[in-house]
Amino acid sequence: MVNDTLFGAAYIGSFVVRRSLWLEREALAAPHYGTDFAHVVRLYGQPMTGSTAVIGPPGTMVRLGVSLWMQRGFKVWAITWSGVVWALPAVTDAARERATSREPWRQLFLLVRMRVIGSFSSADYQRWVRPQQLSPRFRFIAWLISHTPSLFVNRLASLFLRLFRPDRRYFRAEIKAAAGVLLARSKT
Repeated sequence: MVNDTLFGAAYIGSFVVRRSLWLEREALAAPHYGTDFAHVVRLYGQPMTGSTAVIGPPGTMVRLGVSLWMQRGFKVWAITWSGVVWALPAVTDAARERATSREPWRQLFLLVRMRVIGSFSSADYQRWVRPQQLSPRFRFIAWLISHTPSLFVNRLASLFLRLFRPDRRYFRAEIKAAAGVLLARSKT
């Protein structure tokens, strides 16, 4: 079960767990409170015993643009999530790789996507990307992405998807939701 479901484990609402199992794994989760992913460690930190069931398609929906972590999204997804996933001892490398790369902040697409939704800033660049061992070319491109206005990048991405990738409905919805948040932020 672990190797087939870890990629979707970030969203806590996608789980239904027996209370007894949840409580018996408290010690696993405690050191990870405040990371947004203590539930992942609780469920995937050691092998499951007994029976488990995976049900699909999902019975829950996510409303975009209202996430509490939006402004700290880069840290949540590029730093914390990968750190938690790659530290799980009961998970195979293949399952980890399906969930996230070891160093997602090295992917330009992720940096652009985070900037599009307003979750990658110049402060994030300074704190998380700049200190890493990077080529001068990558460092410059990452700096440029982090300093380009989010709303401008958002509009470009929206236009690109509308023209060339209309099939990417989720990403288009995410961009549209983020545009509203970015507009509201720019007026304050």
